[in-house]
Amino acid sequence: MNLPINDELILIILGSLVVVFFLIYMIYKDSVTTRKLKDYEFAIEELNRQIYLVEKTQKSMPKKEEIDIEAEIQRILAKELKGLGETLIDSINEIKNAQMSLKSNLEARMDRIEERTKEYLSVPSPSALDENKVRSLHKAGYSKEEIARELHANVSEVSFILNILNLTEGR
Repeated sequence: MNLPINDELILIILGSLVVVFFLIYMIYKDSVTTRKLKDYEFAIEELNRQIYLVEKTQKSMPKKEEIDIEAEIQRILAKELKGLGETLIDSINEIKNAQMSLKSNLEARMDRIEERTKEYLSVPSPSALDENKVRSLHKAGYSKEEIARELHANVSEVSFILNILNLTEGR
């Protein structure tokens, strides 16, 4: 005999299987969580035992040792701070020397730049122009402007020298 399978029956069976799998999953997760909690409980118990032993040891220490330890810590700190202070002072002195060296280098460079600038900016006086050069260029037919350009002088200086030499401009 074949019994017809009803759709509702299939849904009920599938639903039951899902509920069973969900219950199995919940039981598994609960066991994992319980195991982790036991591990944490054991670790906390061990920490409490260690704290108890440290407190017991600390109470049994005489007060003199506490004072000796404090004095030793102060001595070590003073030594370290002194070493750091000396290092800091040495570093400051190195920086100061480097700054002084840099300052002297900059001053020397500025002096060189000033000297070069003075050389380029110095305007020759009328007496500094070579009268013979002015005369020869004038006789060669150069104008005042051309003579000034050639000799790197001002036109007024060239005119002044030409007036002193009683030469008139040919052009």
